[in-house]
Amino acid sequence: MATDERPSGDVLGEATALVQRVALRTASSETQYVLGLRREGCLSIYCDVEPVYQFNSHHQLRRVFWMGQRLTAQSGELVTLTKQHLGRKVDFAHNLLPSEKRVELLTELEGHLHELRRAIDFHQIEIMGQIPVNEEVITPIRAQLGQVKAPVEIAEAPHVR
Repeated sequence: MATDERPSGDVLGEATALVQRVALRTASSETQYVLGLRREGCLSIYCDVEPVYQFNSHHQLRRVFWMGQRLTAQSGELVTLTKQHLGRKVDFAHNLLPSEKRVELLTELEGHLHELRRAIDFHQIEIMGQIPVNEEVITPIRAQLGQVKAPVEIAEAPHVR
């Protein structure tokens, strides 16, 4: 997810930071998921175009695009990033996500994680495409899904490591 743009509809083709990625649907959902791993093994989950959840190498939530908002981890909390134009300069205002919205976001995320784990484990998925095409990508992605603990932990910073 770029820091300045909303994700587009062709996530599988455009998410080039994810060196292994797969587009799939589960048997019980209309959502098209794109799950992928960065070179460092960090997991990203796209649910249709939004929401987007990105994790760091410690399996902590580091960035989110949710309900039209960019959010980033800061000191174990989620803050919204709002673009501000200051003359020729562009900056981002940081505002703490209210606790009720944080609970809503994390509950929704944990629902997606549960759905994906269950569907993959019971082979109730339809693969729409994957990159690389001739490589097994579901197994390492499922392994990373299993590393994200419930309740989901929020990172100290938005960095991959």
